[in-house]
Amino acid sequence: RATGQARSLTGPLTEEERRERIELGNLGVDRVCEFERRHGRTPTRLAHNHPGWDVDSLDPHVESGGAPDQPTRLIEVKAIRGAWGDEGVALSHTQFMASRSHGDRYWLYVVEYADDPGRAIVHPIHDPFSKIREFRFDRGWRQLADPAEAPSAACTLSVGQRVFAEGHRVGRVARDVVRGAPRGVCIS
Repeated sequence: RATGQARSLTGPLTEEERRERIELGNLGVDRVCEFERRHGRTPTRLAHNHPGWDVDSLDPHVESGGAPDQPTRLIEVKAIRGAWGDEGVALSHTQFMASRSHGDRYWLYVVEYADDPGRAIVHPIHDPFSKIREFRFDRGWRQLADPAEAPSAACTLSVGQRVFAEGHRVGRVARDVVRGAPRGVCIS
């Protein structure tokens, strides 16, 4: 699911939000490394700014297709404070492309309750790119439409303007009602 509600549209993170996000991400990586060790694999935490994924994990029982010490799992970790809800988790463009290019070796691990070791749940998803069947663009994408090309560009209303439907006067625009994009209009 793609969304027009991306962080870049609402402004940069505050320093506190950035710090909290990094802290939660580190807790999620801790949970994933514990999970990997419990399953007999050897995880290696990568630098916070590593492009595409957070953990390399070596499974000694699985042929990696390359060098013997080549990681068998490239793991992107998405840590959330509570339950995994309808909003979901997002992959950055870099993470999405890494999933696409590394295919069978790429894993997405979603960690619910990452900040609570007693409740944390790790959901490993193998090769997420291969599981995508469609892309959806929610209503947030309207704000990214080219205004010169959008169908609503030819239809502009202003307060006081007379409104006609099928040749009959319906009323005047009484006020604009702004509730996101596009605007609503009140006709009286």
